[in-house]
Amino acid sequence: MANKTRYIPTLSDLWIYWNVFWIAFKGWSRIFSRQPKREPIKNEGLTAELKTIHLLKDDGWSVFRTQGMPDIIAAKNGEVRLIQVKEGKSRLRKNELPKIQHLAEEFDARAEIWYYKKRGRSQKIPLKPRPVSRIPAP
Repeated sequence: MANKTRYIPTLSDLWIYWNVFWIAFKGWSRIFSRQPKREPIKNEGLTAELKTIHLLKDDGWSVFRTQGMPDIIAAKNGEVRLIQVKEGKSRLRKNELPKIQHLAEEFDARAEIWYYKKRGRSQKIPLKPRPVSRIPAP
């Protein structure tokens, strides 16, 4: 029977193995770039939407979160609300107001803008229906 000796890695071997693993795990560009690490982006809008959803659900509303305009659709006892949520310094864009008013007319719903400002202050603004253009009868 042959005498098998077991290889014991030296400290320099372990250092090389560790660096190979680290480069494979993190990638070359991350290790050799001199750019500082970026801070993760906080999605403040999502936080405000989830806060609004919880407030409405606690009040007994059926709530649906959408991917577009408006952010939230809530329904309770036959009443429907279309809610656009804004947080911090974000404001309603020019093209958002007519869209949400048009949707409110189509679904016979109430359109609202909920602003969440700094320090937990909030403001709910119900939107008035847009004026209907009347075409004179011939």
